[in-house]
This record gives sequence, C-alpha cells and structure tokens, in this order.
Amino acid sequence: MKFENEAQVVEYVERELAAACPEGWRAERLSALTWKLSKGRPEYGYVFVAAPDGRMFVITHGNFDAPLTADRAAQKARYIPGAALAAYPLSQLVARVMASEGPNVWGLT
Repeated sequence: MKFENEAQVVEYVERELAAACPEGWRAERLSALTWKLSKGRPEYGYVFVAAPDGRMFVITHGNFDAPLTADRAAQKARYIPGAALAAYPLSQLVARVMASEGPNVWGLT
C-alpha cells in the first residue's frame, strides 16, 4: 500500500485500528502519529506509532513501569513494515498482536 501523504496514513490507521480493537477496546489518538489502544483502564493497553510516510508501524506490548530495570527501559514491541500491507490489512496484523501479546501496564510506581 502506498500513501501520498501523512493525512492518508492517519485516515488509514484510524480506520484499521477501529476494526482491530476487540469489543470493549478503543483507539485514542495521543498525538499526530501515536495512538493508544485501551480497555477501560487508562494504564492498561498498547501504544501504536506510525511513520509519516506509512513505511513502518510499531505497536508496544507487555511492558511494565515497575520496578524500572534496564530490561524494562528497552520496551517490547512489534515492528510492522509498510510492505506487509500488500498482503495483510493493518487491522489483521494489529489484532494478531493483541491476541498473542499482553498489553502494557503503567502506573505501578
């Protein structure tokens, strides 16, 4: 999939994240190219980041903020290359991560 501009990336991501979220979950845009996928509790969820050209996407998962260690400072994430969208819609890839990887849990400190 090729994007002409950042606005097209945002439009596509918004649509795909909404489709990827299981019942009770929602995608909230935090900044220009960052979203949080959460269910009820704001400290529980996934963070999704898109490149402005749509060539790469990252979703963080399974991270905790306490106790802070070197391992936890380097967060766990899945990288989705934009080229993968030729074979799979972003919603399917994000849903797969959400089904197989636990969410981030913040606010433990």
